[in-house]
Amino acid sequence: MPSTKGYGRDLALTYAYQNLVRIDEEYFVRQEALAFLEKEIDAAIEIYVPDCTGLGDIPETLLYTLPSCGFPWNAYLLGSYCYRFSKLYRVMLPPGQVWSSRGIGIIVNRNSKGTYEDLVARVLKRNGLSSRDIDEVRDFLVRGCYFGRVSDEMLTTILRSLE
Repeated sequence: MPSTKGYGRDLALTYAYQNLVRIDEEYFVRQEALAFLEKEIDAAIEIYVPDCTGLGDIPETLLYTLPSCGFPWNAYLLGSYCYRFSKLYRVMLPPGQVWSSRGIGIIVNRNSKGTYEDLVARVLKRNGLSSRDIDEVRDFLVRGCYFGRVSDEMLTTILRSLE
């Protein structure tokens, strides 16, 4: 199994995401090692992901309801599935972000409109977070893997969308 350890991470992860399927934080496998039931997987995602969610905020109940694919489901595998195979969902990365070993990004319905910042602002509204507590918002976005780090400029842009 190819590993992400010890390589130029940006280059290795970009190649891996384009040609392999990520099954956990460190490992990727060839597509042939998995068997995705796309309709069933997309139907399960539709129940648990209202519009979009951070890769770190994927409900555990979703992971338990997904049909077996040959490896245990986790946020990395689900993100990889949405990036390459899903007909209804896709993965978006923060502006300027390349693939990360931490699994930063959002799973979003392919029909959702708006920028990354707009979609993240919707998640904040849905979770009752407002611009009053900037530290709480920043912590939520990093913990949920919406961002690895949130610049003040990006946070300001997102918070303006809440008003």
